[in-house]
Amino acid sequence: MSFDLARANFYAAAEKGLQAEVIWLDQQPYRLGDLLLQELLLGRMRGSIA
Repeated sequence: MSFDLARANFYAAAEKGLQAEVIWLDQQPYRLGDLLLQELLLGRMRGSIA
Protein backbone atom coordinates (compact mmCIF):
# COMPACT_ATOMS: atom_id res chain seq x y z
CA MET A 1 0.00 0.00 0.00
CA SER A 2 1.37 3.38 -0.94
CA PHE A 3 1.90 6.12 1.61
CA ASP A 4 -0.63 8.33 -0.19
CA LEU A 5 -3.29 5.62 0.01
CA ALA A 6 -2.54 4.96 3.68
CA ARG A 7 -2.84 8.69 4.37
CA ALA A 8 -6.15 8.89 2.50
CA ASN A 9 -7.46 5.92 4.53
CA PHE A 10 -6.29 7.57 7.76
CA TYR A 11 -8.03 10.85 7.00
CA ALA A 12 -11.22 9.08 5.89
CA ALA A 13 -11.27 7.15 9.16
CA ALA A 14 -10.60 10.31 11.18
CA GLU A 15 -13.40 12.16 9.43
CA LYS A 16 -16.08 9.45 9.20
CA GLY A 17 -15.12 6.86 11.81
CA LEU A 18 -16.34 3.31 11.29
CA GLN A 19 -18.54 4.50 8.41
CA ALA A 20 -15.47 5.47 6.35
CA GLU A 21 -14.73 3.71 3.10
CA VAL A 22 -11.09 2.66 2.92
CA ILE A 23 -9.00 0.84 0.33
CA TRP A 24 -7.49 -2.32 1.82
CA LEU A 25 -4.43 -4.38 0.89
CA ASP A 26 -6.32 -6.14 -1.93
CA GLN A 27 -7.00 -2.69 -3.46
CA GLN A 28 -10.76 -3.09 -2.88
CA PRO A 29 -12.93 -0.57 -1.03
CA TYR A 30 -14.43 -1.60 2.32
CA ARG A 31 -16.46 0.12 4.99
CA LEU A 32 -14.06 0.39 7.91
CA GLY A 33 -16.44 -1.14 10.46
CA ASP A 34 -16.97 -4.20 8.27
CA LEU A 35 -13.26 -4.52 7.60
CA LEU A 36 -12.39 -4.43 11.30
CA LEU A 37 -15.01 -7.04 12.07
CA GLN A 38 -13.88 -9.31 9.24
CA GLU A 39 -10.11 -8.98 9.53
CA LEU A 40 -9.49 -8.46 13.22
CA LEU A 41 -12.30 -10.08 15.17
CA LEU A 42 -13.29 -12.98 12.93
CA GLY A 43 -9.70 -13.56 11.81
CA ARG A 44 -8.56 -13.86 15.44
CA MET A 45 -11.42 -16.22 16.22
CA ARG A 46 -10.48 -18.47 13.30
CA GLY A 47 -6.84 -18.40 14.39
CA SER A 48 -7.64 -19.39 17.97
CA ILE A 49 -9.91 -22.24 16.86
CA ALA A 50 -7.43 -23.77 14.39
